[in-house]
Amino acid sequence: VSSLADYELGNTKVVPVDKVVLMADLYNSPELLNMYCAEVCPIGCRKEVVTDAGSLEKTTLSLLNLLDKDSMTRFMGRLTRIAIDGKVSEEESAEMNEIVAYLNEVKKKVDELNLFYDKCKGAMTNDVR
Repeated sequence: VSSLADYELGNTKVVPVDKVVLMADLYNSPELLNMYCAEVCPIGCRKEVVTDAGSLEKTTLSLLNLLDKDSMTRFMGRLTRIAIDGKVSEEESAEMNEIVAYLNEVKKKVDELNLFYDKCKGAMTNDVR
């Protein structure tokens, strides 16, 4: 109990990863795992890690907006044209940056949806107990 209090109060600088997993499960807070990856893990710190699930409605609407048929068709067509020769030329670099940014935004919304659902699954499991 005192170790958990020290972790929660920030009295311990580095929380062991196994304790983070236990706390995430105990508190039904999968976002703790993502926050650990985003802030402590030397690999996760180099990547954009979603740490907040947001609401189901907002995440879904944002994702549907990004996955609009016209947008997807346009971006996939542009990516296909770039990929035909197997390399990204200097002239294609700016366009490739835009495509990757779009796909990263889609990934972010999918990650938010996964985080939301992980939390729901945990709540359902706790209700069954």
